[in-house]
Amino acid sequence: MAGKLKADGPSCLADSSSGELGKGMVRPKLGPKPENRQRLADCAIGFGKQAIGGRDCRIYVVTDSGNDDPVTPKPGTLRHAVIQHEPLWIIFERDMVIKLKEELIMNSFKTTDGRGASVHIAG
Repeated sequence: MAGKLKADGPSCLADSSSGELGKGMVRPKLGPKPENRQRLADCAIGFGKQAIGGRDCRIYVVTDSGNDDPVTPKPGTLRHAVIQHEPLWIIFERDMVIKLKEELIMNSFKTTDGRGASVHIAG
């Protein structure tokens, strides 16, 4: 059974199959399309509600768990995604473990969305 939460704007549908999230928290029913994931930003509450992050921007798909050269990272890696100057919504193609050899420094306006994949970042 789905419930609705009005968060100063669009309704957010809670997906009962996703389990309990805690009081006042909902998980929107987003469907399989990566583009629909950005609707999550419309459901923000609390401190992050006004954050821009990767809202209404290009989706970057991390396809490679490699952690190569931090100065010139390979396209498709998380390290490459986070240094881009443009706002991005970052998603992961599959389950992966990313072992950081150096600290991960991110440029502004990024949303990292690990839903749908088991992603572990260690280092």
